[in-house]
This record gives sequence, structure tokens and C-alpha cells, in this order.
Amino acid sequence: MPSPPEPIKPDYDGAWIGGVMAAVRSPTPPGWLPAAAAGAMRVVVLVLDGLGWELLEHNAAHLPTLGAMEGTAITCAVPSTTSTGLTSITTGLTPAEHGLLGYRIGVDQGVLNVLRWRMDRGSKGPPAADLQPVHAFGGRPVPTVVRAEFEGTGFTDAHLAGGQLRGWQTPAVMRTHVAAALAEGSRVVYAYYDGVDKVAHAHGLSGDAFTAELADTDRLVAELLDLIPADGALLVTADHGHVAVGPEGIISTEAVGHLVRRSAGESRFRSLWARTNAQAALLEACREAYADRAWVFSREELFDDGWLGPGGPAHHRRRIGDVVLAPFADIGFSDPATPREDDMASRHGSLTSAEMLVPLLAARGRA
Repeated sequence: MPSPPEPIKPDYDGAWIGGVMAAVRSPTPPGWLPAAAAGAMRVVVLVLDGLGWELLEHNAAHLPTLGAMEGTAITCAVPSTTSTGLTSITTGLTPAEHGLLGYRIGVDQGVLNVLRWRMDRGSKGPPAADLQPVHAFGGRPVPTVVRAEFEGTGFTDAHLAGGQLRGWQTPAVMRTHVAAALAEGSRVVYAYYDGVDKVAHAHGLSGDAFTAELADTDRLVAELLDLIPADGALLVTADHGHVAVGPEGIISTEAVGHLVRRSAGESRFRSLWARTNAQAALLEACREAYADRAWVFSREELFDDGWLGPGGPAHHRRRIGDVVLAPFADIGFSDPATPREDDMASRHGSLTSAEMLVPLLAARGRA
């Protein structure tokens, strides 16, 4: 069997998404922050959900504005997914520290869908502050321009607590909110747009719908640059990339099902909890069945070897399964509890470069 590729490990001490907001505020910015942002009097940080570095490179013809900005790739968090990545961006914490360790995580009441803040059986999740109590942006009053329907949701309370939320219904409203925040004298503005991620999941990473969304996203970037003053900058990053894995690439974990008590995570970062006293047997069985297609980690390896970052309380470990399957092949692992997840046209969560590398690009305003 050929050796698996090397997984991408986040640079938690350097250029990673959790360091972006601190870098913007620092009087001595790190060298990896693009110069256009490092020297700016005000900065709009725009998170483009799902726009990985390789997606940007492969679709340069549809992204001329982004392609003209200065910068390079940085690493996102593990797992390479929205709930984990956005929380690291806004709090500056590693996944081990903030504890939102994936799309679906284990909690005392069962399995929590973090984005919907619902338990698997449909009940509301626990109070957000019980799972992630740290305020966003170091407690500073940063204007936070996100979709209006996010206000008051559990995940918003968990990763944007303390932010000055300004909800948008359309990109035009987003631009209006950003312009108003700058006019009020805000030094840093945080904005979030999820079009690329939504279209990628639904339609894949090619075709008319995806290329049209890329063009619209690039137009949004250009319009934001046009409203930011010349002494300010737009800084663009993302929470993760994408891999083209459709329904045909989904496989079951039936081969080890007799050892599994419950599942969580997502298709490209599948958490498996072992039946009583079966942890070692599950790890061995998963390596036997899936090591030719996936990196197979024990919970201890993920935490102790630093994949989820340093620090964090011990009880966060229980939110990840005894074993995690992170594919390097173009596959995903199904979970009977979330059958609709199998229908997506592209995915993320694992440790490949397509998923783990995201842009950090900047340009000065043009207003």
C-alpha cells in the first residue's frame, strides 16, 4: 500500500486564521500580514466562507479583483469546517481552547449540531456560554456585519458574543453597513459572506452556478474596495477550502459498526465513539479498514500531537470521538443520523491542502 500524503498541520504559532484579528490590531504586525493591511489606518476583515487557496488559484479567471490583491496562503483550523474556523477567527483561540470541534460535537446531552444549535433529537442546544464563554475580538466593540438571520442563534452567541451585530439581507445591505461603520470611525470591521460555500455544497466546484457565484463574490470584493477610504484596507480570508466529493464518494463505516456507539463530526472528519472497553479495538479496526483512504487518529493523537492546538480544558476532549477518520482520498464517511449530508456536491473538514490552505489577501481602499 502506498504511503498516504502528508496532512497539513495548522501553524498555530504563526500564520493561521486565528491570528488574523490580533495581527490587524497589533502595533507591530507580524511579517505574514500583507503590507496593505499592516500599514492601514482602518481595516475591513472579510471572511469568504469556503474560498480555499487552491479554489482561488484554479479559478483565477473568475476572480480578477481577488487575484490582484497582495498576500499568500495561511492555514485554517482543524477540523477545516465553519463552526471551528469562524470561532477561531473571532476569538483567536485554538480549537482545543474554544471547544467547538466540528459541525456536530459530543456534549453531555448527546450530539449537538453546532451551526443549527440543535441536539440530534431536535431539542435546543445548551446555553452557548456553557460551551464557549469567550467573547469575540478580545471583548472589543467591533462592528460585525453578518446575515440578519444569524442574530440570536446559538452559534452566533457562541462565536460572536460581544460583537456589535449589524445584520444584512443582501450584499447591498452588507456594503451599507460596512460604509456606515467606517464613517463612524471604526478601526476594525468584521464582515462575513457565505455564497461560495453554499453554492459549492449544492452545485459542486464547477459549472455555471459555481462560476457565477465566484464572479459575484469578486464583484462584492471590488465594491467594498470602492467604499473603503485610501488610508484603509480590505483584508480577505476564509474559514476552510473545499474538495469535490459528491454523493458517489460517500462510503459507510459498516465495517467497524459493531464497535461504534455513536458518530458525529462530518463526512470528512468523522468522529466515532467506541462501545464500552472497545476503544483500542475500534482504532485498530479503522486502521485496517480505512488507512488506504484516510488518516486515522485516536482522540489522544489529535490533542496530544497538537492538531487541535495547544491548551484547552480537559473536558473538551470528550467532544471528539475515540477515533476520527479524516480522508485524504476524495471520499466522505456517512453517518446514519445525518443522511441529508450525503447529498452534498462538495465537502470539507479534513487535512488536505485543498481544505486547509486559505487566502490572506489585502488591498488599499479606493474611495
